[in-house]
Amino acid sequence: MRALPTLAPLVAATALAGCTGPASPYPPGWLSYGFPSPPHAAYEIADTVAGIAKSPVGDLEVAGEYAMSLDLSFERAPEGIRVRGIAGGFGGTLSDPVQGAAAADLGYLAGTLDFVMNRRGIVEVESFPELSGLDAEVFSFAALAHDLFPRLPDTVVEPGGTWLDTLRWHTDGRVTEVISRTVYDYTLVGDTVVDGRGLVHIAAAGKVEFRIYTGRAGNLTRQSMKGSSTGVILWDPETRLVVSHEYGRDLVGTVSRPNRAPFELRLTEAMRIRQRR
Repeated sequence: MRALPTLAPLVAATALAGCTGPASPYPPGWLSYGFPSPPHAAYEIADTVAGIAKSPVGDLEVAGEYAMSLDLSFERAPEGIRVRGIAGGFGGTLSDPVQGAAAADLGYLAGTLDFVMNRRGIVEVESFPELSGLDAEVFSFAALAHDLFPRLPDTVVEPGGTWLDTLRWHTDGRVTEVISRTVYDYTLVGDTVVDGRGLVHIAAAGKVEFRIYTGRAGNLTRQSMKGSSTGVILWDPETRLVVSHEYGRDLVGTVSRPNRAPFELRLTEAMRIRQRR
């Protein structure tokens, strides 16, 4: 099984961190998104999933990965800032014997990312890139905008301070429906320096729950998963954009199919989002 990326490189960078103290508090409103200049940004994104399905016929491996680039453009809008993202260079593979889709090729991604955000984060996601069929069960881009712009606090936060956010999203395609809920606990760790660049280190911990329904009425496959998510966010106070967001998720749940015994599924995911300079 392919080894998963780790958060170690970014965590190690915090060894250079120097938190501000009481004598030099952060100014009010500093930790917020703003209109970037120039009004565009580019990111490289990679996601890897691996797991084990404990089916009645034995343990089956589930594995998949994808990588893509994402070019964002920003426009001022009455609600705040409108962001449009064009995905490029998308490619990946998926082996999912649970659904009989072994060695599927993730070579096609439809749609664009279009959303509105304000100083705290996402206001509304209007569209996002999508995979079709069973591939959408393993890789969904419904939360991509939130991964790029995680929720920031609405009050003044000093190093060590925390804030909460609950992220809910729901997609309903022709074959697959996904319902997701994650409760995030963010902690402002403090200032850090990476490659000579002054950044802000934010730690994120979340509790994840989601359900996936595949097929049609009378012949539905149901997947229910829950677990934890831990991540590291590096935010640039000068551009007011996320420079890097890496997180891992450990999930366990069950899969139920018509006229078959349910079985356990365990998944581990590693997501990496990095700004391209």
